[in-house]
Amino acid sequence: MGQSIFELERSLLQKAVRRGNEYVIEKVFKYLLLNDKKIWLKKRLVVMGYEECWTYANKININCSNYELLNQYKTLARKIKNKNADGLADLARKLNEYEDSELVGNEQEQKAIQSVANSMKHPEKYWKWIRTQPLYQEHKFRIEQAKRDVNKKTISDDSSMMYAAAYLAVKYPIPETQSMEPNNNPNFPYWIAVDKHTSIGREAYIEACNSINLSPVRGMHLGFYLEGGVCNKVIESPFWDHMVNWYLNHIHFTLDEAKEKWEELKPILIDLTKDSVNEMLDRINNLRIESDQLELFE
Repeated sequence: MGQSIFELERSLLQKAVRRGNEYVIEKVFKYLLLNDKKIWLKKRLVVMGYEECWTYANKININCSNYELLNQYKTLARKIKNKNADGLADLARKLNEYEDSELVGNEQEQKAIQSVANSMKHPEKYWKWIRTQPLYQEHKFRIEQAKRDVNKKTISDDSSMMYAAAYLAVKYPIPETQSMEPNNNPNFPYWIAVDKHTSIGREAYIEACNSINLSPVRGMHLGFYLEGGVCNKVIESPFWDHMVNWYLNHIHFTLDEAKEKWEELKPILIDLTKDSVNEMLDRINNLRIESDQLELFE
Protein backbone atom coordinates (compact mmCIF):
# COMPACT_ATOMS: atom_id res chain seq x y z
CA MET A 1 0.00 0.00 0.00
CA GLY A 2 3.02 2.27 0.29
CA GLN A 3 4.28 4.23 3.29
CA SER A 4 2.14 7.22 4.16
CA ILE A 5 1.12 9.25 7.19
CA PHE A 6 -2.28 7.68 6.55
CA GLU A 7 -0.91 4.13 6.32
CA LEU A 8 -2.91 2.79 9.28
CA GLU A 9 -6.18 4.25 8.03
CA ARG A 10 -5.55 2.86 4.54
CA SER A 11 -4.78 -0.57 5.97
CA LEU A 12 -7.88 -0.39 8.17
CA LEU A 13 -10.11 0.32 5.18
CA GLN A 14 -9.04 -2.88 3.44
CA LYS A 15 -9.43 -4.96 6.59
CA ALA A 16 -12.95 -3.59 7.05
CA VAL A 17 -13.84 -4.47 3.45
CA ARG A 18 -12.54 -8.00 3.95
CA ARG A 19 -14.57 -8.51 7.09
CA GLY A 20 -17.67 -6.81 5.72
CA ASN A 21 -17.92 -4.03 8.32
CA GLU A 22 -19.73 -1.09 6.70
CA TYR A 23 -19.64 0.95 9.91
CA VAL A 24 -15.84 0.98 9.99
CA ILE A 25 -15.65 1.54 6.22
CA GLU A 26 -17.76 4.69 6.41
CA LYS A 27 -15.72 6.17 9.26
CA VAL A 28 -12.32 5.63 7.67
CA PHE A 29 -13.53 6.52 4.16
CA LYS A 30 -14.74 9.92 5.36
CA TYR A 31 -11.49 10.50 7.24
CA LEU A 32 -9.38 9.78 4.15
CA LEU A 33 -11.66 11.76 1.85
CA LEU A 34 -11.52 14.85 4.08
CA ASN A 35 -7.73 14.55 4.03
CA ASP A 36 -7.78 14.90 0.24
CA LYS A 37 -7.18 11.23 -0.54
CA LYS A 38 -9.90 10.75 -3.15
CA ILE A 39 -7.45 9.74 -5.88
CA TRP A 40 -6.05 7.03 -3.61
CA LEU A 41 -9.56 5.92 -2.64
CA LYS A 42 -10.51 5.53 -6.30
CA LYS A 43 -7.38 3.62 -7.31
CA ARG A 44 -7.47 1.41 -4.24
CA LEU A 45 -11.08 0.41 -4.85
CA VAL A 46 -10.11 -0.94 -8.27
CA VAL A 47 -7.30 -3.02 -6.78
CA MET A 48 -9.45 -4.26 -3.89
CA GLY A 49 -12.02 -5.47 -6.40
CA TYR A 50 -9.54 -7.89 -7.95
CA GLU A 51 -7.89 -8.77 -4.67
CA GLU A 52 -11.02 -9.48 -2.66
CA CYS A 53 -13.65 -10.56 -5.24
CA TRP A 54 -12.35 -10.63 -8.79
CA THR A 55 -15.72 -11.66 -10.27
CA TYR A 56 -17.14 -8.31 -9.10
CA ALA A 57 -14.21 -6.15 -10.24
CA ASN A 58 -15.65 -5.42 -13.68
CA LYS A 59 -18.65 -3.72 -12.01
CA ILE A 60 -16.56 -1.05 -10.32
CA ASN A 61 -16.88 2.49 -11.66
CA ILE A 62 -14.64 5.13 -10.12
CA ASN A 63 -15.94 7.99 -12.29
CA CYS A 64 -18.63 8.77 -9.76
CA SER A 65 -19.61 10.96 -6.83
CA ASN A 66 -18.06 10.56 -3.39
CA TYR A 67 -21.32 9.09 -2.12
CA GLU A 68 -21.35 6.48 -4.90
CA LEU A 69 -17.67 5.71 -4.29
CA LEU A 70 -18.38 5.01 -0.62
CA ASN A 71 -21.35 2.82 -1.56
CA GLN A 72 -19.14 0.77 -3.90
CA TYR A 73 -16.74 0.09 -1.01
CA LYS A 74 -19.72 -1.07 1.04
CA THR A 75 -21.03 -3.20 -1.82
CA LEU A 76 -17.65 -4.90 -2.18
CA ALA A 77 -17.60 -5.49 1.57
CA ARG A 78 -20.90 -7.35 1.37
CA LYS A 79 -19.70 -9.68 -1.36
CA ILE A 80 -18.70 -13.21 -0.48
CA LYS A 81 -15.05 -12.97 -1.31
CA ASN A 82 -13.46 -14.78 -4.26
CA LYS A 83 -9.68 -14.78 -3.79
CA ASN A 84 -8.75 -16.85 -6.85
CA ALA A 85 -7.22 -14.02 -8.91
CA ASP A 86 -5.22 -12.84 -5.90
CA GLY A 87 -3.89 -16.34 -5.23
CA LEU A 88 -3.03 -16.99 -8.87
CA ALA A 89 -1.31 -13.61 -9.19
CA ASP A 90 0.74 -14.10 -6.04
CA LEU A 91 1.93 -17.54 -7.11
CA ALA A 92 2.87 -16.12 -10.52
CA ARG A 93 4.85 -13.28 -8.93
CA LYS A 94 6.68 -15.74 -6.71
CA LEU A 95 7.48 -17.91 -9.72
CA ASN A 96 9.17 -14.91 -11.34
CA GLU A 97 11.06 -14.13 -8.13
CA TYR A 98 12.19 -17.63 -7.21
CA GLU A 99 11.91 -20.91 -9.09
CA ASP A 100 9.45 -23.61 -10.06
CA SER A 101 8.56 -24.55 -6.48
CA GLU A 102 5.66 -22.13 -6.97
CA LEU A 103 4.26 -24.37 -9.72
CA VAL A 104 1.77 -26.05 -7.43
CA GLY A 105 -1.52 -27.83 -8.05
CA ASN A 106 -2.52 -29.98 -10.98
CA GLU A 107 -1.22 -29.65 -14.53
CA GLN A 108 -3.90 -27.13 -15.54
CA GLU A 109 -3.21 -24.97 -12.49
CA GLN A 110 0.55 -25.08 -13.05
CA LYS A 111 0.02 -23.93 -16.62
CA ALA A 112 -2.10 -21.04 -15.34
CA ILE A 113 0.62 -19.93 -12.91
CA GLN A 114 3.26 -20.08 -15.65
CA SER A 115 1.07 -18.14 -18.10
CA VAL A 116 0.34 -15.32 -15.65
CA ALA A 117 4.02 -15.19 -14.68
CA ASN A 118 4.85 -14.76 -18.38
CA SER A 119 2.17 -12.08 -18.76
CA MET A 120 4.05 -9.79 -16.38
CA LYS A 121 7.15 -10.03 -18.56
CA HIS A 122 5.36 -9.70 -21.91
CA PRO A 123 2.05 -7.86 -21.32
CA GLU A 124 1.35 -6.85 -24.93
CA LYS A 125 1.88 -10.39 -26.20
CA TYR A 126 -0.31 -11.63 -23.37
CA TRP A 127 -3.28 -9.44 -24.27
CA LYS A 128 -2.96 -10.46 -27.92
CA TRP A 129 -3.02 -14.10 -26.84
CA ILE A 130 -6.05 -13.52 -24.60
CA ARG A 131 -8.00 -12.14 -27.58
CA THR A 132 -7.38 -15.39 -29.51
CA GLN A 133 -9.05 -17.54 -26.85
CA PRO A 134 -12.48 -19.09 -27.61
CA LEU A 135 -14.16 -17.48 -24.58
CA TYR A 136 -12.79 -14.00 -25.23
CA GLN A 137 -15.88 -12.70 -27.05
CA GLU A 138 -18.19 -14.01 -24.34
CA HIS A 139 -16.24 -12.20 -21.63
CA LYS A 140 -14.88 -9.33 -23.70
CA PHE A 141 -16.18 -6.54 -21.46
CA ARG A 142 -14.71 -8.10 -18.32
CA ILE A 143 -11.34 -8.77 -19.99
CA GLU A 144 -10.98 -5.36 -21.60
CA GLN A 145 -11.93 -3.77 -18.27
CA ALA A 146 -9.11 -5.72 -16.62
CA LYS A 147 -6.69 -4.47 -19.29
CA ARG A 148 -7.77 -0.86 -18.68
CA ASP A 149 -7.55 -1.33 -14.92
CA VAL A 150 -3.84 -2.14 -15.18
CA ASN A 151 -3.33 1.61 -15.56
CA LYS A 152 -5.34 2.34 -12.38
CA LYS A 153 -3.25 0.21 -10.03
CA THR A 154 -1.64 1.73 -6.94
CA ILE A 155 1.59 -0.31 -7.02
CA SER A 156 3.28 -2.27 -9.80
CA ASP A 157 2.56 -5.74 -8.35
CA ASP A 158 -1.19 -5.08 -8.44
CA SER A 159 -1.31 -5.47 -12.23
CA SER A 160 -0.69 -9.21 -11.85
CA MET A 161 -4.22 -9.60 -10.46
CA MET A 162 -5.72 -8.03 -13.59
CA TYR A 163 -3.71 -10.46 -15.74
CA ALA A 164 -4.89 -13.32 -13.52
CA ALA A 165 -8.53 -12.24 -13.79
CA ALA A 166 -8.32 -12.21 -17.59
CA TYR A 167 -6.76 -15.68 -17.58
CA LEU A 168 -9.45 -17.08 -15.29
CA ALA A 169 -12.13 -15.58 -17.55
CA VAL A 170 -10.93 -17.43 -20.65
CA LYS A 171 -9.82 -20.70 -19.05
CA TYR A 172 -12.17 -21.38 -16.14
CA PRO A 173 -15.91 -21.11 -15.45
CA ILE A 174 -16.71 -17.78 -13.80
CA PRO A 175 -18.56 -18.34 -10.50
CA GLU A 176 -21.59 -16.24 -9.67
CA THR A 177 -20.81 -13.27 -7.42
CA GLN A 178 -22.74 -13.71 -4.21
CA SER A 179 -23.67 -11.24 -1.48
CA MET A 180 -24.32 -11.45 2.24
CA GLU A 181 -25.39 -9.17 5.06
CA PRO A 182 -22.75 -6.80 6.50
CA ASN A 183 -20.97 -7.71 9.72
CA ASN A 184 -21.06 -4.48 11.70
CA ASN A 185 -19.63 -5.99 14.87
CA PRO A 186 -18.90 -3.05 17.23
CA ASN A 187 -15.94 -5.01 18.62
CA PHE A 188 -13.95 -4.72 15.41
CA PRO A 189 -10.26 -5.67 15.99
CA TYR A 190 -8.81 -2.31 14.96
CA TRP A 191 -5.31 -3.44 15.85
CA ILE A 192 -5.14 -5.56 12.67
CA ALA A 193 -4.56 -2.33 10.72
CA VAL A 194 -1.02 -2.38 12.09
CA ASP A 195 0.34 -5.01 9.70
CA LYS A 196 3.43 -5.79 7.64
CA HIS A 197 2.42 -3.17 5.05
CA THR A 198 2.84 -0.34 7.59
CA SER A 199 6.09 0.99 9.01
CA ILE A 200 4.68 0.84 12.54
CA GLY A 201 3.60 -2.74 11.96
CA ARG A 202 6.96 -3.88 10.65
CA GLU A 203 8.72 -2.44 13.70
CA ALA A 204 6.22 -4.09 16.05
CA TYR A 205 6.57 -7.46 14.32
CA ILE A 206 10.36 -7.34 14.55
CA GLU A 207 10.23 -6.59 18.28
CA ALA A 208 7.48 -9.11 19.03
CA CYS A 209 9.04 -11.90 16.98
CA ASN A 210 12.48 -11.37 18.50
CA SER A 211 10.94 -11.72 21.96
CA ILE A 212 9.78 -15.28 21.17
CA ASN A 213 12.74 -16.26 18.97
CA LEU A 214 10.71 -16.24 15.75
CA SER A 215 11.87 -14.90 12.41
CA PRO A 216 10.03 -11.59 11.73
CA VAL A 217 9.37 -12.68 8.15
CA ARG A 218 7.65 -15.82 9.40
CA GLY A 219 5.70 -13.80 11.95
CA MET A 220 4.49 -11.33 9.33
CA HIS A 221 3.25 -14.18 7.14
CA LEU A 222 1.40 -15.68 10.10
CA GLY A 223 -0.17 -12.31 10.87
CA PHE A 224 -1.47 -11.92 7.34
CA TYR A 225 -2.84 -15.39 6.70
CA LEU A 226 -4.30 -15.96 10.17
CA GLU A 227 -5.59 -12.46 10.95
CA GLY A 228 -5.13 -9.62 8.46
CA GLY A 229 -6.35 -11.60 5.48
CA VAL A 230 -9.45 -12.95 7.22
CA CYS A 231 -12.68 -12.32 5.26
CA ASN A 232 -16.37 -12.42 6.14
CA LYS A 233 -16.76 -15.47 3.90
CA VAL A 234 -14.76 -16.86 0.98
CA ILE A 235 -16.12 -18.87 -1.93
CA GLU A 236 -14.00 -21.85 -3.05
CA SER A 237 -10.76 -20.29 -4.35
CA PRO A 238 -8.27 -23.06 -5.24
CA PHE A 239 -5.39 -20.76 -6.21
CA TRP A 240 -5.76 -18.88 -2.93
CA ASP A 241 -5.63 -22.17 -1.03
CA HIS A 242 -2.52 -23.21 -2.96
CA MET A 243 -0.90 -19.89 -2.19
CA VAL A 244 -1.61 -20.11 1.56
CA ASN A 245 -0.27 -23.66 1.65
CA TRP A 246 2.82 -22.58 -0.30
CA TYR A 247 3.57 -19.82 2.21
CA LEU A 248 3.11 -22.13 5.18
CA ASN A 249 5.46 -24.67 3.58
CA HIS A 250 7.87 -21.86 2.74
CA ILE A 251 8.13 -20.88 6.42
CA HIS A 252 8.14 -24.55 7.51
CA PHE A 253 4.87 -24.59 9.45
CA THR A 254 1.88 -26.89 9.37
CA LEU A 255 -1.45 -25.10 9.78
CA ASP A 256 -1.77 -26.29 13.40
CA GLU A 257 1.77 -25.17 14.19
CA ALA A 258 1.08 -21.80 12.56
CA LYS A 259 -2.07 -21.28 14.65
CA GLU A 260 -0.27 -22.21 17.86
CA LYS A 261 2.64 -19.85 17.16
CA TRP A 262 0.24 -17.06 16.15
CA GLU A 263 -1.63 -17.32 19.47
CA GLU A 264 1.72 -16.81 21.19
CA LEU A 265 2.66 -13.82 19.01
CA LYS A 266 -0.73 -12.09 18.81
CA PRO A 267 -1.05 -10.71 22.38
CA ILE A 268 2.47 -9.30 22.22
CA LEU A 269 1.63 -7.44 19.00
CA ILE A 270 -1.61 -6.11 20.46
CA ASP A 271 0.26 -4.74 23.46
CA LEU A 272 3.05 -3.19 21.37
CA THR A 273 0.65 -1.46 18.99
CA LYS A 274 -2.09 -0.30 21.40
CA ASP A 275 -0.86 3.31 21.55
CA SER A 276 -0.70 3.64 17.75
CA VAL A 277 -4.15 2.04 17.43
CA ASN A 278 -5.66 4.36 20.04
CA GLU A 279 -4.18 7.38 18.25
CA MET A 280 -5.69 6.17 14.96
CA LEU A 281 -9.07 5.69 16.63
CA ASP A 282 -8.91 9.22 18.03
CA ARG A 283 -8.32 10.54 14.52
CA ILE A 284 -11.19 8.74 12.85
CA ASN A 285 -13.68 8.87 15.73
CA ASN A 286 -13.21 12.58 16.42
CA LEU A 287 -13.43 13.65 12.80
CA ARG A 288 -15.09 17.05 12.53
CA ILE A 289 -17.02 17.77 9.37
CA GLU A 290 -17.58 21.48 8.81
CA SER A 291 -20.76 22.67 7.11
CA ASP A 292 -18.88 23.62 3.94
CA GLN A 293 -17.56 20.03 3.72
CA LEU A 294 -20.97 18.34 3.77
CA GLU A 295 -21.19 18.55 0.00
CA LEU A 296 -18.31 16.09 -0.19
CA PHE A 297 -20.73 13.33 0.83
CA GLU A 298 -23.54 14.11 -1.60
